[in-house]
Amino acid sequence: MKIPTKKSNAKRAYLKPISITPGQFSSEKAIELQDYREDRFSGFFQNKYIKNDILEVIVLQEKDGLALIKLPGRLLEEPACSGSGCYLTIKKSDLKYI
Repeated sequence: MKIPTKKSNAKRAYLKPISITPGQFSSEKAIELQDYREDRFSGFFQNKYIKNDILEVIVLQEKDGLALIKLPGRLLEEPACSGSGCYLTIKKSDLKYI
């Protein structure tokens, strides 16, 4: 999926990480995520985006069982990040709308 260049109907959702561990600072957690190909990515995310062991994300697009999400922080793996943020394409079934 391509990153939208115009305003979209973005919505908030929650994604269950593969793992959550303490971060370098008390205000963050280290999180491991998985994309639709089951490749794994990790990064540090502020505690305010983590509730009940799920990560708040922004869903930018949904198509054919996949969802393009924008993450609320940076990943350690640069291919998933651009100047405007970090994005992953995941299985839509991995999202929870609350």
